[in-house]
Amino acid sequence: PDHVAAWLMKANIHLVQADLVAAKRACLQILGHGSLLLSTACVLEVNAEKGDVVESYQQLQRVVNMAGDIPREQHVWLKQILADLAQRQQLPEQALEHLSDFPLDQAPVSYLALWADIHLEQKQGNIVLEKLGPIVLVSDSFDDALLLRLALAEQAGNSVNNLDKQV
Repeated sequence: PDHVAAWLMKANIHLVQADLVAAKRACLQILGHGSLLLSTACVLEVNAEKGDVVESYQQLQRVVNMAGDIPREQHVWLKQILADLAQRQQLPEQALEHLSDFPLDQAPVSYLALWADIHLEQKQGNIVLEKLGPIVLVSDSFDDALLLRLALAEQAGNSVNNLDKQV
């Protein structure tokens, strides 16, 4: 009951299942066991799923800016949420800016997948291949999520090459 990461995981599972009430309840369980910052970020992520993306994004930016020194793991997670909320508002430059604070070769898979998705939506598959390819190659295991992004980037590149050949 006092394991913050478990409550965050539970909230995330409920988010994926679109059970927003249970997700918010899990976020609130963090109070008293973890930082107010983590609980607030969790609740704002749930609120964004309810449709309050712009307000949640703005509030989370303020909270993170006022938080001061944040442990690296939490900071990565917060920046990932901010990037996701920016992308959902069609703000890809801001989304990528949120993801620029950490070296990609040290980022978790979910962070890398979001980074790749943003670039793929911007028709920048070449960047995904150039940056993500070497990271996946030196990894001790191949993650399906990253392999999928590399395949999509390669496919996007082939589509462009095929168009060039047709013209």
